Amino acid sequence: MRLLRCLRPWLPVGLLALPASAAEVEQLETGHQAGEYTLTMTVTLAAAAGPVRAVLTDFEGLVAVNPAIIVSEVLPAEDPDVERVRTVIRRCVLIFCPELERVEDVLVMPDGSLEAVIVPELSDFSSGQASWQFEDLDAATRIVYRARFTPRFRVPPLIGPAIVRAALRDEARILFDNVERDARAGTLPTHDE
Repeated sequence: MRLLRCLRPWLPVGLLALPASAAEVEQLETGHQAGEYTLTMTVTLAAAAGPVRAVLTDFEGLVAVNPAIIVSEVLPAEDPDVERVRTVIRRCVLIFCPELERVEDVLVMPDGSLEAVIVPELSDFSSGQASWQFEDLDAATRIVYRARFTPRFRVPPLIGPAIVRAALRDEARILFDNVERDARAGTLPTHDE
């Protein structure tokens, strides 16, 4: 059980036992090839799209929806249309528990979707990107989430990509349950200034 708790925080931002939820997972796929991990998930949340998007774009409040994130802040960005988001993520594999820094440039697209690209020179990831597409279903929201990332460190072969992929799946489910919880509550989490 300790191993599973330690492995669950493998999800980028742009990216956590599961509380009771109405979140319905329609599709969930993970992959690993040449050091790159991928995750595709389609989930329907019992909350309207506006509040769901508000929770996901409260970048300083990401610690409230992803327990793996221990620091979340917005940095100055060169492009005024981009939010540069820095997170520090504590990820454990057995007794190896590094704190990983991830800086992403996040763009809200005209259709309301989110696109995030890792800034490699400021991150512990050599590459990565994520996208969030929202379909408003009145009182519910369907989200298609796609992510790929390559960590700068090597995952020990005994732990293996299969365990990392399982942790990705678990964390994604918890993340969406927490997003749904906060969106339904109608309030954004408070965070220290």
